[in-house]
Amino acid sequence: MKIEVGKKYKSSSGNVFEIFTKHPNLDLLIAINVISQSISTFTKTGVNKEGNVLIEEYTEPKKLSGWINIYDGLSVYYSSKAEAKEDQKLQTAHCLACINLEQFNEGEGLND
Repeated sequence: MKIEVGKKYKSSSGNVFEIFTKHPNLDLLIAINVISQSISTFTKTGVNKEGNVLIEEYTEPKKLSGWINIYDGLSVYYSSKAEAKEDQKLQTAHCLACINLEQFNEGEGLND
């Protein structure tokens, strides 16, 4: 895998590092951990002194869109808040929750 400045990579430890520059005198890439904001250096093959290995390019997860009304034993998807609110008036069951999906990423919560 070719490691490039300006791209993000997932490491073997599960962290995500963004390569922001190449050291001008050494054959090292300087990266920042996107969560902890700590700086780390990697060889051009993607290994650092802590043993992390850059294993794949990281792509941002896709944001979800829409709304879900939760009823007892039923959930219904809507493309807008207005549709979700309007349907609450038509349902005979009490709506337990109306959830905005934009706060979640695709795949989130599936492995919990």
